[in-house]
Amino acid sequence: MSSEKFNIRYDKGTQIQEYKGLTAVGISSTKWKVFDEYGKQISERIFDKVRIYEYHNGLFPAIYNGKWGVISKQGKIIVNFEYDNIWFSEYQTTGKFSLMKNGKWGLVKINENMQMEIIKGFETEPIRYDPEAYR
Repeated sequence: MSSEKFNIRYDKGTQIQEYKGLTAVGISSTKWKVFDEYGKQISERIFDKVRIYEYHNGLFPAIYNGKWGVISKQGKIIVNFEYDNIWFSEYQTTGKFSLMKNGKWGLVKINENMQMEIIKGFETEPIRYDPEAYR
């Protein structure tokens, strides 16, 4: 099977994620390419894993070379690929998400300049956003 829109050949059973104008195509069991609504690949990177279904505010999490990061719909790296885990699902409701590095969790947000800001330092327990704790 092939797709003219994505200019890529894939076999029956290939995983495809589609969400809000983005399409991720599993080119193997562990490698993904991401395309915009026009069929253009958003980045030259081939990701280990993507979660475009968690797309919000132009951003979504992905794994590259075994590490989590966050990229924009245009393929720009917003959070460097240096984290062991990510809890991104809360970003849609709170604008904040958790990252784990070296076994410790931190709570972060993306500011208006599309740069990561640390809200709470990296600790041992997973951190979830509590609006009462950060007034």
